[in-house]
Amino acid sequence: MLVIQKKNIHCRSGVSFVELLMGFFIFAVLMGALSTTFTTGRESWMATNTQIQLQENLRLALTKVSSELRQSQVGQGQIFDGTGGNNSDVLRFSIPIICQAGGSIMGATGGVAYWGAPLTWGCTDSSCMDADDDCTTLDYAAVQYSINNNAQFIRSVLNANNIAVRNEVIARNILDFQAVLPASGVINLNMSGQLTSDARRVVTEQIDTNVYLRN
Repeated sequence: MLVIQKKNIHCRSGVSFVELLMGFFIFAVLMGALSTTFTTGRESWMATNTQIQLQENLRLALTKVSSELRQSQVGQGQIFDGTGGNNSDVLRFSIPIICQAGGSIMGATGGVAYWGAPLTWGCTDSSCMDADDDCTTLDYAAVQYSINNNAQFIRSVLNANNIAVRNEVIARNILDFQAVLPASGVINLNMSGQLTSDARRVVTEQIDTNVYLRN
C-alpha cells in the first residue's frame, strides 16, 4: 500500500523584533544625514549672505572716502598711524570748497580758491560748506575718517581748531582702517570688517583701493 504523508507548511507573517530594530536604525541614520545636510546648507547660506552684506558695507564706506579724498592733493592731508580705534589709522584732509554764495571753487589764477570740508557728505554749495557764508573765516577746515571704539567708521567735520563740529556714522562692524601713501599723489586705503551670521558663524572681509589725488 502506498502511503502519502502530508507535511504541514506554516506561513510566517509580520516581521521579527530584530528586523524592526534594523528598520528603525536605518531610518534614524537617514534622518540624521538629512538633518546634517540641511543644517550645513542653512549655515552656509547664512554665512554667504552675511559675507555679501559685509562686502557691500565695506565697499560703500570706501566709496565715500575715496570720492572726497580724490578731490584733495598732497599737502592737504595727514595720516595718523595707529591713533584710531583698534589701532587703526586716522585720515584727515581738506578738499576744494565754495565758502560764499556765488563763489567758485577755482580762483583767479586757475588754482583752488579755498580748501575746507563740506559739513555733510555730498554737499555741493556754500550753504553746507561754510557756517556763515563768508570766506574770511574757515568754519569747516577738514574732514576726518576714523574708527571709534564701537567699531563704527565715522566721518567727522573739524573746524580750524581741529574740533569736531559734526560726526556721521558711515559704516558699522569695521575692524581696521589703514591709509598708506606709497607714492606721491596716490593713497592706498585698506579696510576690514567682521560680522556674525545668524548661525553664529564669524565672517571677516577685507577690501582695498588706490586713490589718485588732484594734481
